[in-house]
Amino acid sequence: MISSELEKAPCALCGGIEFAELFKTRDYLYGVPGEFSISKCKSCSLVSLNPRIPEEHIASLYPDNYEPYSMSFSQEMLSKLVAGQVGRRMLLERHSHKGFALDVGSGDGRFLLCLKQAGWRVAGCELSEKSAAFQRDSLALDVKAGSLISSRFDSEIFDAITFWSVFEHLYDPLETLAEAKRVLKPGGVIAMSMPNFDSLERMLFRSKWFCLQPPFHIYHYSPKIMKRIVAESGMNIEKVYYSTTATSLINSAKIAKGYSISVQSAEDANDATPTRISGSESRIKQFAKNTVFDCAIVPALRFADLLRVGAYTNYIIRKT
Repeated sequence: MISSELEKAPCALCGGIEFAELFKTRDYLYGVPGEFSISKCKSCSLVSLNPRIPEEHIASLYPDNYEPYSMSFSQEMLSKLVAGQVGRRMLLERHSHKGFALDVGSGDGRFLLCLKQAGWRVAGCELSEKSAAFQRDSLALDVKAGSLISSRFDSEIFDAITFWSVFEHLYDPLETLAEAKRVLKPGGVIAMSMPNFDSLERMLFRSKWFCLQPPFHIYHYSPKIMKRIVAESGMNIEKVYYSTTATSLINSAKIAKGYSISVQSAEDANDATPTRISGSESRIKQFAKNTVFDCAIVPALRFADLLRVGAYTNYIIRKT
């Protein structure tokens, strides 16, 4: 991707056009060529990928092995993927009764299936037409192809709306949040997860932070910025949960050391269960590594969450 194909864009939050470049980075995950600038708006401090690839071209850059669109799993693997979403379902159910839920960016349908099996009525929208068709035809899920805005759901029909590792991909976050408010019932909740730009991990690794993932992550949020964005929508952040796992930490360390990393999606990085170390070493070495992991790394990650500098944030937003 050459620089002439990139576009400069005004800040999505305040409309500002002056930015300070924080650093340049690369796509260490999928290998999209070129350097990308991570910049901060001088007016409101929202951090973004700027300049960026135009929205009409970004879909063509998602690779065939982009994990949420894989759709190449057995029934046994599907059951495991659905079981892996129980943590997210339980988080949602702390703040919402079982009703009608919409999953924005529903990927391969694993979270919708998890909700449906637990007694929820569900619907989804997904930009990938192929993925949306798979969810409809193979999983019997009600999923529209398109964005939340283009899907044009009826007003005030959903009890809960979820954006799992989606909001950072949006070119129009404020407009999307306003649309979510429109289709949400009064008293309904929005649950979303995203990387935390103010995390200790990001400060440590800077341009080598795994969660930057250019050119696909357009905006980079912190709790302070999210509070302002949600206030602009006329809603309230009810709760912020920090959920650091080892996936982004390990991959950030690999990037910093110049090692290649295997394809991992934000789905994995934001899973509630820390990723244990695996490899081809002997059982003794594996036992030693995992003992260190369980006794040292996991407590450190949990401590970072307690200090509110964890690598990932989960927001519960309430429509009053």
